[in-house]
Amino acid sequence: MKKNNILKYILLPLLILSSCTIKEEPPFADKELIYAGDQGQKAVLDGLYAMLIEFPGYKQGFHETRQIHSGILNSRQASLQATVGSLNIDPTWNQNDFSWGNYYTLVYRANQLLVDIEVKETSTAYNIDVVGNALFLRAFSYFHLVRSWGEVPLITTPTNLETLYVGKSTKGEIYTQIIADLTLAAEYLSEGGLAPGYPKKYAAEMLLGKVYMWLASAEDSGEEDVLISGVQYETDTTSGTELTYWQSALAHASKVEGQYMLTSDYRTLFAGADGNHTEESIFEVNFNSEVAQVSYTALFTPNNWTKGLNNYGRIVVNPEVYASHQNTHENDPRFKGNFLGDYNGYSRNQSTGEIIIAPWGTNFKINDAGRLNLKTNQMGLGYAVLTKHMIKDREQTTLDSPKGFIIFRYADLLLMLAEIENELGNTSKAETYLAKILERARTSTYLNVNGDVQSGNGIDPILQPGQSQDEMRETIFQERIFELVGEGEDWYEVRRRGFAYFTSHVIEPHNNFIYFNEAIDVKLNTTNKGMLFPIPLSEIANNQALSEQNPGY
Repeated sequence: MKKNNILKYILLPLLILSSCTIKEEPPFADKELIYAGDQGQKAVLDGLYAMLIEFPGYKQGFHETRQIHSGILNSRQASLQATVGSLNIDPTWNQNDFSWGNYYTLVYRANQLLVDIEVKETSTAYNIDVVGNALFLRAFSYFHLVRSWGEVPLITTPTNLETLYVGKSTKGEIYTQIIADLTLAAEYLSEGGLAPGYPKKYAAEMLLGKVYMWLASAEDSGEEDVLISGVQYETDTTSGTELTYWQSALAHASKVEGQYMLTSDYRTLFAGADGNHTEESIFEVNFNSEVAQVSYTALFTPNNWTKGLNNYGRIVVNPEVYASHQNTHENDPRFKGNFLGDYNGYSRNQSTGEIIIAPWGTNFKINDAGRLNLKTNQMGLGYAVLTKHMIKDREQTTLDSPKGFIIFRYADLLLMLAEIENELGNTSKAETYLAKILERARTSTYLNVNGDVQSGNGIDPILQPGQSQDEMRETIFQERIFELVGEGEDWYEVRRRGFAYFTSHVIEPHNNFIYFNEAIDVKLNTTNKGMLFPIPLSEIANNQALSEQNPGY
């Protein structure tokens, strides 16, 4: 009998741990014992959050799929650059399978918890908060699944052998479930969070804002492949009038305004452990270096940056993105601090084996004619290194890092509010939200290549006043990248307005970059294939209810 690949990620660990055959009933522990007391429930909930820091999650796989395939970032590995980085994913690529399976494992665990812990009159505030977390994570997973793969199986009950094969649900059905889960999550999550580091109710409201922005943008695009039908409009509880998607986005995002604040200095957000759980963080994941062993930071850190000479340095920023920031805000402390221009790396003395500072410099040619002279074996020198995710301690010899990964932060919320207000015709109000982002940037500091703290000129970045709605839309798109590049939402944000917008704002600027060098660059695929990931072939082969592949694959 063919087995559903989704189910494989769920049942395999149970079968291994229990030494049972697939025909035997695995010896599950007593449910009441597992969920006894707050700590038992929290331990089960932590099993859901664990999926976010697993290898296919934010530890590595998320970055090698969503970051490299975004069109904003790329890979220094020729094999990944030629496939994932050029928007030509191979449907057999294992990272695609792992990512799919990771989200569905999280969904399954959430489904089981939501059956095992019911909200009833006797539920404690802690019980209810646990359920709110599970609902938030299920919605979070499905929001990634539907945006990444389009129509996917919608599973909201524990999966078993009797409900083995599940076909695709419509995007409308999936979004309706996401909204229902987040609406309850916002009600059940507490204002202070289950414990330090856990999301508060405002994280659910922010995610609802993002969901409605996606629906609104899809509606505005007019593109058939992007449109999402069947999602009901909300009704204003005061006036009883029907809200547009943009108005719903504003209603939910506004509930988050003022609940967090921008850090005074942009640099501190990425300053190792000190950047964890700041007043700006709305949702983030943290890594235990004793368990993680390899942190996501190794993916962004050049090999010779630390004494260990063992970092991967695979993920870099496309040159036109770097050039756009430089040409717009050359003296922006974010620009000066986010990208590594040149440095002296470590090397190994071949005679003594000692690790020394290399006498030669590593110099990046990104936005000048020198880039046209780079050869294939110099690919890494033609791309911008993103310092925000780099290991900061150059003495380090291991690949672990205490730095968490911020998924949502308050600057993102302010940029959401700016965009929403602009789409609703309130461009002057959008300007006030954007001004807060740029004001913080102007007064921020950055580290030079020697690790010394430097200040900007106090003038750049400047917001041009009196912009039209169309001009402000373009400004917000740019500023979102300047502020949040590499923080996980790039893939989604550049596709949110449809293929035509993705083409004009990402594909064409890359393919037509003035210093495009065919020896080290790849052209981005110009078909709509890059708008979605392929359904894993293993899933299609093993799930008899799922047969249709995504366009272009």
